[in-house]
Amino acid sequence: MRNRFGPIACAALLWAATGCRDRDSHGAREKKTAAHSGPRLLVLVIIDQLPSWSFDRSLPQLHGGLAKIARDSVRFTRVELPYSNTFTASGHAAIATGAPPRLTGIVANEWHHDSALETAGGTDDRDSPLFGPHPPPGGESSRQLRVEGVADMLEHATGGRARTVAIALKDRAAILAIGKKPDIVIWWDSNQKMMTSSKLYGARPGWLDPKQGLVTDPATFLVSTWQPHDAAADQALAGRGDDAPGEGGNHGLGPTFPHALGGLEDPGHAILNTPFGTQMLFESAAAAIEKEGLGADDVIDLMSISISSHDYAGHGWGQESWERADILLDIDRRLADLGALLDKRIGADRWIAVVTSDHGALHVGTGEPVGATRVIPKPDVIAVAESAAESVLGKTGGPWVHAVSGNLVHLTEAFRALPAAKRDRAFAAVIHAIAAMPGMGLVERTSKLITRGCANLPDPGRERACRSLPPDIVEAIFAMPAAGSQYVGDHPWGSGHGCDSPEERTVPLLIRLPGHKPEVRTGTVNFLQIAPTLAKLLGVPAPAGAEQPPLDL
Repeated sequence: MRNRFGPIACAALLWAATGCRDRDSHGAREKKTAAHSGPRLLVLVIIDQLPSWSFDRSLPQLHGGLAKIARDSVRFTRVELPYSNTFTASGHAAIATGAPPRLTGIVANEWHHDSALETAGGTDDRDSPLFGPHPPPGGESSRQLRVEGVADMLEHATGGRARTVAIALKDRAAILAIGKKPDIVIWWDSNQKMMTSSKLYGARPGWLDPKQGLVTDPATFLVSTWQPHDAAADQALAGRGDDAPGEGGNHGLGPTFPHALGGLEDPGHAILNTPFGTQMLFESAAAAIEKEGLGADDVIDLMSISISSHDYAGHGWGQESWERADILLDIDRRLADLGALLDKRIGADRWIAVVTSDHGALHVGTGEPVGATRVIPKPDVIAVAESAAESVLGKTGGPWVHAVSGNLVHLTEAFRALPAAKRDRAFAAVIHAIAAMPGMGLVERTSKLITRGCANLPDPGRERACRSLPPDIVEAIFAMPAAGSQYVGDHPWGSGHGCDSPEERTVPLLIRLPGHKPEVRTGTVNFLQIAPTLAKLLGVPAPAGAEQPPLDL
């Protein structure tokens, strides 16, 4: 098949090189009449927790914007993550950079960075406090992301004339989606109950103020009740009734409709699970398109929209639930509205859409506590590991094991300070004990999995583990549940992810290119090809950490 990708990329690079943008004192730039035809805006949509198996089953029930993008796209049905830690932060960082966690340094949403007693998030940065009247302690930024992303490459290539915007409900999803320092990065602050940003990104955009009339006052949503938009459609998409086995709900929301936010102890967090959160997200995106003039001149712009509510609904009720179905149908409708807005403001042939997910998910269980999906409680792992360590080391000087975060069993400083021979015997005992737990898969010292060439490892599971671990990580035990198993986190219900099962590592990818013939490709491609493909669509070099070539379009 002839490669039609090159001319699009070359044209985009020409626009980036010749365009010129004047910004006012608030960072926005004046609109100009385009002198060239061709795409002016690339919209990256990341639907959090959208496994291929679920999307393939859902697509026939969709009739809005997501369905239209699928019909008009080159659709890849099997895009596989080549690493094991299938978390939101890790996935967004990989989409942005084309690099696995081994290189990005983002090994999970949060983990014990140095085997300290407390976890820390992948976007924690005390030097970048949040904006707002009552910001929480600490701060958030991309400081821990070790390599640049596509937004950074676009900014470099255009001398800062391109506009790069990242919007999400989750902080980590916005901060890590397209690079180290986009122009605008905004997310939902559950504590302040507002969309916000942080110091690294300059300022909180004024158009987020509901008084400007572009976005709804969040207070309106925080007292609203979520009713199914179309119960029959939810039933058809979910394939089972409401409040089916394996469902639970998050943040005070129960297992069945309706879900009232008013009166909840923490509606600021509960809204993340609902279509109200998705509405805030898309209203913010529309405001950014208008007020930042995205796609309004000759320099191609980049905007990412990460739809976090889909993931929260999956965790609370499962992929096969009415709630998850209702949110996906809402996304389908809102993408239709976004497409109409872009057609009107920019032109139908002037924007590119790329839709994918950061990770997949397991099926919801049908029994107790999760049924078909075997669960491994993290406290049980700690207890088994501590008992095994004590069998070699005794209790004096312990405890020896203190936490499980991500897919790592963290060891105390006292354990790591042991003489090498004694430490090796303790490692062997702990690894043997954890590996014997029902549902457990690969268990190994991280130092045994880290090698210069991950591809040289003969076992695919060990190869994926190698790509999951930065070489400088403090030694811990990599403990990966077997396929079809998962750790129990905050609750034992809903759809899980974060591990190595094929259902968790396989996602769809849709690429809508104006004038390009739609097709469906069922062969397996590498998830790390997304970033270099985005870069080529934008007409800029791939990020330096990208390990794979762009997809052939």
